[in-house]
Amino acid sequence: MKHGVAPTGSLRDASLGKQKVPALPNNANDPNGTNIRNCETTNGMTRPSTYIKPTVHKKDYIEYDFSTMEDTYGGFITGKNIGKNGGSVGMSLNEWKNQQLEKKSMTLNDDNDGDDLPPLEIHNAPQCYECKSIELDKKMFEVFGCRVCKACKEKYPEKYSLLTKTECKEDYFLTEPELADLALFKRIVKENPHSGTFSRMQLFLRYQIEEYAFKKWGSEENLDNEWLRREEMRKNRREKKFNNKLKEMRKKLRAEELTKNLRAVRDKKHVHNWSLPVKIKNNDSESNNLYVKRCLDCGMQVEEFIL
Repeated sequence: MKHGVAPTGSLRDASLGKQKVPALPNNANDPNGTNIRNCETTNGMTRPSTYIKPTVHKKDYIEYDFSTMEDTYGGFITGKNIGKNGGSVGMSLNEWKNQQLEKKSMTLNDDNDGDDLPPLEIHNAPQCYECKSIELDKKMFEVFGCRVCKACKEKYPEKYSLLTKTECKEDYFLTEPELADLALFKRIVKENPHSGTFSRMQLFLRYQIEEYAFKKWGSEENLDNEWLRREEMRKNRREKKFNNKLKEMRKKLRAEELTKNLRAVRDKKHVHNWSLPVKIKNNDSESNNLYVKRCLDCGMQVEEFIL
């Protein structure tokens, strides 16, 4: 075989290179969803043309207006009509203000404190209660209205630390309606650290909670006395509960022991412990050999005739 010349068996007829397939009805589709009439054949093999019929039907989509929906942070989106001012239709002004305040408290982060510009007039700038510094903690100032810097916040944790709702209820005996009042207490709302589907965590400023609690109970001493009284009541309830459980356990043990003894007596086979036979005195000559014996345990008495 010479170089540059193809073998005779590998040649093909150029007239059969590309042919159009006769047009078929519009509903004649191949299994892959490609219209056969838009296919071409090359050397006896069918291949699709550049146009492929789309398989997605736009009518299957449902359009939503996300501007009218509210994220509940629980995996659900509720649709509500939003007014021009950004609040839902039918919401009162106070409810809208509380909602905006809650959203603002959730967006405040400690990382954004360094982005604030310094005040234009330093002598008129708000100062820290403790050290008179103008570098205030942004979150404490905007949410709680407390003028304190970060250094003093860490230096006086007994005054500027944050309390959870559970701590406010257990340590200061505040009720749920009192803590839910946004006009009474300001708070920082965060996502629950345990799970995103749980209720959001609310943090309160300690000295504001203490001021209200001391005013509610009269003084700090009265609050301590109330705490001691409730602790004594809680201790008594625990002791009473323990004694009741102990009494029930003793009753159960006695009942089990009695049942066990009765079952042992019932299942035990009685063996008579007979006494010595005693001859029955009788004038009849036929009954001279009649003897009687008695069980010493159960008292059963039988008569025997001894030859």
